[in-house]
Amino acid sequence: MAIQPDIKIVKIEYGAFPPASRLNHKIAADSLLLRATLDIRWDDPDPASAVARCERALLAFSPSFRRHQCRGPEAYHVVPGNGRNSAAAGGREHPRPGQPFDGALALMHLIEHVMIDFQCTVTDQKRCSGITAAHRGARGRYDLIVESPDYGIARCCLALALSSVSAATDGSFPGALERDILHVARAAYTRPWRSLTAPDLARELGWTETRAGRALGALRDVGYLSERPYTVNISGLSDFRVSTS
Repeated sequence: MAIQPDIKIVKIEYGAFPPASRLNHKIAADSLLLRATLDIRWDDPDPASAVARCERALLAFSPSFRRHQCRGPEAYHVVPGNGRNSAAAGGREHPRPGQPFDGALALMHLIEHVMIDFQCTVTDQKRCSGITAAHRGARGRYDLIVESPDYGIARCCLALALSSVSAATDGSFPGALERDILHVARAAYTRPWRSLTAPDLARELGWTETRAGRALGALRDVGYLSERPYTVNISGLSDFRVSTS
């Protein structure tokens, strides 16, 4: 039986973090970064198989995961062998006897890559790097560091990554709603001054108002959009804008 992880956000910071460039040479010393500290409790009896399920779900959702590169220990590579071996074929190879494997660390590393993939989808970044690290002396505590051009989008994509990976461990694949959320996030990111309502968005995208409203509501729930307050709102429509907080 699959066991869902218990993931708690301890702290989120945004800004320059020069030491990151020493941990990953692909990160420039002056890059803007999201740094999130998370606590993960996950006692799945077969974490390698659970991580493989997540990888298969994510490959089905976004084939671009095959292009991701990992530079850490091979046991933690996302889609090992650049998608040509076990994960793509249906299962991650289990660690060899005596080879350490921290299932929560592997899950955290997967969250990093999902956040990167989602963020690049929204912002059209051509390159994005990150770091996953375990805290010494604090079992189950990890840091995730990702290059991010926009704090709001970074927080949004982290929240979507957390929910998607957590659900995927239990076999719930990302699907239509997640695609819609990323699509609307991209529309808002490219024109952050615009007003977004479900009817207008539905006409623009050829969606139903219910579908558009669901995506807008999800982006409000993760803090990327906020509802514009009205003194008088005759139409009763919710008007969303990119949040400034």
